[in-house]
Amino acid sequence: MVHTKLVFDIAIFLLLVALFRSATQFHTFIGKYTGKPIQKMIHSTGVPMLLQWYTVLFAGLTFMMVYTYYKTGVMLHDNWESTNITWRLRWLSKTALFVGVLAFLLIICHFFYDAYQGATKRKQLGGQVGEFPWMLSKRQDMSLMVIAVPAIYIIMSLQSSARMRMVIEHQYEQEGAYTKEVDLALYEENFQLAACCQFYVVFIFTRLTYSFIQKHASAKTLVIVEYAGFQGAHAWVLIGVLQAVVTFLHEYLKAHYAESFGDDTKGNEVFVGILGKLKTIFMPITLLCVYNMLLICKFEPVTKALGNANAKFLGTRLLLLVAQVQKTVLESPLFIKNVLGLNPVSNLSEVKLMHSSLITVECLVVVLFNFWFWIGAQDINTDRLYADLDSDDDGKPLLG
Repeated sequence: MVHTKLVFDIAIFLLLVALFRSATQFHTFIGKYTGKPIQKMIHSTGVPMLLQWYTVLFAGLTFMMVYTYYKTGVMLHDNWESTNITWRLRWLSKTALFVGVLAFLLIICHFFYDAYQGATKRKQLGGQVGEFPWMLSKRQDMSLMVIAVPAIYIIMSLQSSARMRMVIEHQYEQEGAYTKEVDLALYEENFQLAACCQFYVVFIFTRLTYSFIQKHASAKTLVIVEYAGFQGAHAWVLIGVLQAVVTFLHEYLKAHYAESFGDDTKGNEVFVGILGKLKTIFMPITLLCVYNMLLICKFEPVTKALGNANAKFLGTRLLLLVAQVQKTVLESPLFIKNVLGLNPVSNLSEVKLMHSSLITVECLVVVLFNFWFWIGAQDINTDRLYADLDSDDDGKPLLG
């Protein structure tokens, strides 16, 4: 191998950031208030914002973004005007590179603007809420996860586009390069990692809505809401993550252990069977998820805090829905032959490049969508979101 695969580097980095995020919250996996000493130390440095988990996250993602563009430029320096793809697809792939940067910068601006607004609100409120202003409140932490995760999708879609360009340009024939099978596997692995992160954000959004409901419902109602109201969303997340993980493993094993997991092997049959069963139950679970969250997002405590909560929930799952439907349509032999006018077998790599490039462009649409419904709509109760305060709390926060 010429170098460590970026998809694994990013996965490890995200895991470490998740651990750091948990350790710096008031409620951690270790116990209550265990993050307080860490926040006290961070806020005593004079630059508390720079040492929060979200700054570390975006510093790492920015490095990976720059690295992605650098490697893409180095590997394709002689093939920017390649005749192996149509001028329309070449234009689309170049446009995606520009759009990716724009979308990534907009995410950073949106995230840190909201983090600053939250810190300002907590300073104004003072007391326990204002003790550590740059530590996100429990609810703001969850809401900003929704804003941040499309950045991962941008990086992974750009990586997948680069891999497909290398396949089209036969760069796997060069000495020291990955094989064609590995490049094709990485194309899928990148998207599956992004999907896992996005499914996790859907779960986070369900917990955010539940945090508003739990302050205004009886114990009996809470049990019904938690175990019946959210069952569709939680099942959708679980099946989605399983499907992404199994697909990731399948692609990796096919590329690296073809003798046991390649086409026409028992190992491949096992994975195809598992994925077939997961896909069969995924569609009805999707419908149940949408129905459940449509009802949950109409609860008065949720609408009072988040305004148009259904639109905000749509933003959390939009990339997942678009990626799934678009891939199915674009890679359909009938669509490739009759609409694109290409050969479904020999031109499949071009279709995959079209898909990954379109995903990058669609990330910008989702970023703008989130910006409008989280900031532009101005329908959010900042006391509830930035300081975890509810109207009947008597000023007592729900610090997380």
